[in-house]
Amino acid sequence: MGYACFGPHPLTQATYDLYWIAVDPAAQGRGVGRALLARVEAEVEACGGRLLLIETSDVPAYAAARRLYEAAGYSREAVVHDFYAPGDSLLIFSKHLGAAQFFPGAAGVYRREMERELLPVPLPG
Repeated sequence: MGYACFGPHPLTQATYDLYWIAVDPAAQGRGVGRALLARVEAEVEACGGRLLLIETSDVPAYAAARRLYEAAGYSREAVVHDFYAPGDSLLIFSKHLGAAQFFPGAAGVYRREMERELLPVPLPG
């Protein structure tokens, strides 16, 4: 019903990127995206992550995704105008996660995280 891909941002202390989050159109509007995003946040925190970044487009087709991020507590940090194409800007969202702290040896955890598949996400209702 959905898919999410995330990983550590190189050369940072415990910052992660959400690379992709997608929900089957037939399942949209039923909480699947929110459940996936919550699972990503929990996994990032479990690995010592403290900050999660999301990059997306400002075109109307991505309006629902932007509403999801804002409803989940993400702040719009930056706009890079005409990034993807003329009239298609890059938006960067961020969220600080819990009280997670960077810890020594985290690089090994990050490598294991990149190699691990997510377990199924419990879906609402």
